[in-house]
Amino acid sequence: MDARLALLLHVPLGLKLSPLDNLKLFSRELDGLWPAQLVEQLVSAEARSYFLSRPDWQRESTAIFEKSTSQGVCWLHKGHGDYPAPWRLLSEGPLVFSYLGEPCWLTRPLLAVVGSRTPTSDSLLWMQRELLPFLRESGVGVVSGGARGIDQWSHRLSIDAGQPTVCVLPSGLLDPYPLSGESLWRGILRTGGCLLSTFSLQQPMRKHFFHIRNRWIAGLGDLCFVVEANRRSGSLLTATLANQENKDVCTLPVSPMAAQGLGNLELLMNGALMIRDRLDLQTVWSQASLSTCHSVPVATEGVESNS
Repeated sequence: MDARLALLLHVPLGLKLSPLDNLKLFSRELDGLWPAQLVEQLVSAEARSYFLSRPDWQRESTAIFEKSTSQGVCWLHKGHGDYPAPWRLLSEGPLVFSYLGEPCWLTRPLLAVVGSRTPTSDSLLWMQRELLPFLRESGVGVVSGGARGIDQWSHRLSIDAGQPTVCVLPSGLLDPYPLSGESLWRGILRTGGCLLSTFSLQQPMRKHFFHIRNRWIAGLGDLCFVVEANRRSGSLLTATLANQENKDVCTLPVSPMAAQGLGNLELLMNGALMIRDRLDLQTVWSQASLSTCHSVPVATEGVESNS
């Protein structure tokens, strides 16, 4: 465990660092310092007060790291070379996160896919018919949130296409939400994907965590694809977050008379790109990939984490 990680393991526990703290912490000038010496470099009163109130904080860090290792969980922070490149371009990316599985963001670009928890059969059929072959032919993986409905279906289609998939959880890795996702988690890990979290290991899901994880889903994908969204939904929020980070958003058209998915029409009215079939998806993906400088080549095998 490196010294910076020893500090940053406390971010999910409540440590708050100022922008100046972040700049100093990841400065090369501090390379080689011990954890306690790094704390002395922090400038914000709130951060220093946090560590003063927890005299055993280094022991806590060691305990978290050892428990993680025993469960196969890895941690990465913003100063690590394997930190996701797309998150480095965000206005504010996560300082530290944990993952279980393979860091597949290093080997292939990712498409962020979100949508309703109670999708229509037409949406699921379209994904089977059009999204699955797109993933298989393009070598693109999926990043989504593991919720029932569109999220879980997109993960399963990525697995069926032979592409690793990243599931960003609204909970800790040792208390994954939803509870019914156990078979999906096994499939994700078996095929070279990973479960990822920015929360403490055993943190239960909280409603406001969905907003946080939605930002990371939108940020990790080169393109945000909203398959089906109702008005005032979490999927529309994810699209908004993607737009705020200058990510392209695309969605399917629906009839104005449809009982579900009318959020798609709002997205289209607000400038989202319309997707009819896999050819449209390929065209939009190619344009999005050209506008980014962090896309990675597709590899046929996973890589081992060195965190």
